[in-house]
Amino acid sequence: MLTVGGYARISALGHMGDGRDGREGVVRQREDVYELARIKLYSVHRIYEDNESSAYKRRVKRENFEDMALDLEHGVISGILAYTIDRIARQPRDLERLIDIFEQARRPMIFATTAGDYDLTTAEGRFQARIYVTIANKFSADAARRIARQKLAQATDGKPHKGQRAFGWKDSEHVNEREAELIRKALEDVLLGKRVATVHREWAELGVRGPQTPPGKTIGYSSVLYVLRNPRLCGYRAYIPQEVRERAGRVDPVEYLVERTDGTPVEGQ
Repeated sequence: MLTVGGYARISALGHMGDGRDGREGVVRQREDVYELARIKLYSVHRIYEDNESSAYKRRVKRENFEDMALDLEHGVISGILAYTIDRIARQPRDLERLIDIFEQARRPMIFATTAGDYDLTTAEGRFQARIYVTIANKFSADAARRIARQKLAQATDGKPHKGQRAFGWKDSEHVNEREAELIRKALEDVLLGKRVATVHREWAELGVRGPQTPPGKTIGYSSVLYVLRNPRLCGYRAYIPQEVRERAGRVDPVEYLVERTDGTPVEGQ
């Protein structure tokens, strides 16, 4: 009986009422993996689960995908089971990494999904897998382009951003008073000559964390600088294209103020 790894992933867990599957989608994937293993008589070593992780965005590191690839390479598991191939890969380079492992293995290997199996040790199997991943990549690119255009239109109209909250805000409309007070004091201090590095040290000593601060850490210097230069502090709207964020990481939002056709900044959160 082959020992395999199951893989489950969802791009966004979602929250109640937002129209996404949320945790239930991941649970269904896990159930389908175990059922597939039962039918094919495979033993599941573990389920490698990456939640709220895109397989399309280049800057996203999927920790459990990396663990799975490592276990596959070292012989801990002899294959992968998943709901569909696009749960595993939406970038051709991720698939190619797995293909390299399969081609170099000297043992029976399996790559199976509920939609069908792919024999990555044969030219035909690799060809089929590459086609499906290329199609998934194209779908993601098309969706990203549509979403980007929609967000640009919303920014131009001055509508509030509905994604992850900004530091100083509970949501797009309500202020987080504790964080807002930190911002007010920091801005006053900086205008009087205090260095941003000093503000960062003070915030770190207070244990301040931002919406994107990793667990167990305090807010970083670049995040403090970003917060203090955020155009929304004076009622302006910025729009930073996804390709810019993925290529350069955190950038200065002031460089991306949205303007109306008359050249004036758009007001709004």
